[in-house]
Amino acid sequence: AEVAQQVVGGQAFQQRRRGDVVLHRRRQAHQPGGRHGADAAVGARLRAEPGIVISEIGTRDGNWLIGGLRDPLAVDPQRVLGESSIDPARVVAHWQPYQSLDPQFVLRRVRDALAPPPTVTVALEGDRIVAAGSAPSAWLQRAHASSRMLPVGALRLDLSQVQDADEHDQRLWEAYLARLRAEPGIV
Repeated sequence: AEVAQQVVGGQAFQQRRRGDVVLHRRRQAHQPGGRHGADAAVGARLRAEPGIVISEIGTRDGNWLIGGLRDPLAVDPQRVLGESSIDPARVVAHWQPYQSLDPQFVLRRVRDALAPPPTVTVALEGDRIVAAGSAPSAWLQRAHASSRMLPVGALRLDLSQVQDADEHDQRLWEAYLARLRAEPGIV
């Protein structure tokens, strides 16, 4: 991630580029009460968590402020704060929901949305989510339709390793109908 720092009107700002998203954060000039170490540790821990984007962190009027974006599948920031030396009663947190394109989160959402039968496994393989096994035709049709609705920039869903469990029965049925049509007197 590219990081740039600037001062505007006496306020220090930090700009961080992640892919096509630019995040702005006002930097604290100082941390009252010598809490800089705790703030830095919690901030670093939260920044390392997938699905959490910190846009504000610091202190004001004796309270600890933190805010940004949080994917509902990400770790609960309150749990991280509870593991630190920061008193949760003195924390003012503002989180806006968003959906992260972190591969583990996309995989979980795909599994939840597709609800694959027990005969199908869904796993990450490089830049793809690969389904493998055997499934009924109806599930395969729904999975193909769902794969076209994944967000731009998300992993690609590969269904090429899923065999149609109904294909054999369908071929037998079609062969039976063909034999019937070939028989004279059967309409």
